[in-house]
Amino acid sequence: MINHNLDVQIFPSSLKRSPLPQQTPDSVLYSGLTIAVGQITSELGSEVSSAAQAVSSIVSSASSELSSILIPDYIQAPTTNSVASILANSNGCAPYSGGKAPSFVLLDFVDIGEGMKAVDILNGLA
Repeated sequence: MINHNLDVQIFPSSLKRSPLPQQTPDSVLYSGLTIAVGQITSELGSEVSSAAQAVSSIVSSASSELSSILIPDYIQAPTTNSVASILANSNGCAPYSGGKAPSFVLLDFVDIGEGMKAVDILNGLA
């Protein structure tokens, strides 16, 4: 089986954390959490502080991950799901599987392109 798809990044990497002092939603959120962690530490002690710091770390990681959200590229689906594209990708896998190309193909938008025709070729039916 081969997973054959094309994704598009919906949050470009240029939207990653802007350098401070320019305030972005990410930096405002992170700054607010840092302040909140400091207040929790002074008011409730170290056990609660550890939990608050963990939450702060998770939110910080999640906000940087927003820049790498990918979704299937519907616009390019006819090209991605063409026989030529599928066979090229499948044949590229053959050297890693004893010279045999995959016989199953996983596609996004299976109703677009020539996926069935490509699978028939891979399985010797066309």
